[in-house]
Amino acid sequence: MLGISILLRMVVTFIQEFVDRQCVLEKKGIFGSIASGWAMVRTNLRRIVVLCLIMVLIMVAIWVAQDMVFGTFVVPIGVATELVIPDPTLASVAGMSVLGCLYLPWRFGVEPLVTVFHFNVWTLAYLALQKRTEGTSNTAASGGSSKPN
Repeated sequence: MLGISILLRMVVTFIQEFVDRQCVLEKKGIFGSIASGWAMVRTNLRRIVVLCLIMVLIMVAIWVAQDMVFGTFVVPIGVATELVIPDPTLASVAGMSVLGCLYLPWRFGVEPLVTVFHFNVWTLAYLALQKRTEGTSNTAASGGSSKPN
């Protein structure tokens, strides 16, 4: 059941990324954006799946980097606070406070950049796929020839 819900969420995410951009960039209504976004996803499914897999790999790499950075600080800070402060409760509070101070630059510096990167990638993909789709429809409408007269 969990696998089905994950798969369903991925499909909805594919469509949502393009529906959002249809609504904002093309200034279409909600239902028009849903129809246009679904049509774009349907015609470019392979490219969108590849892009989504690349984005998943990038996000996993960022999570691993985050865990490596903060994982290297957890044990030394924990040991240092236990050595300096004999009370385990106070040592835990002090250690978590230090880790929290180290996490703030990540939270307010790196995570916003990752979010901007995510939105830029999907917006640029939308614009490229839209241009590609328009080029295909123009070529088909002109009789299959893409050469100028």
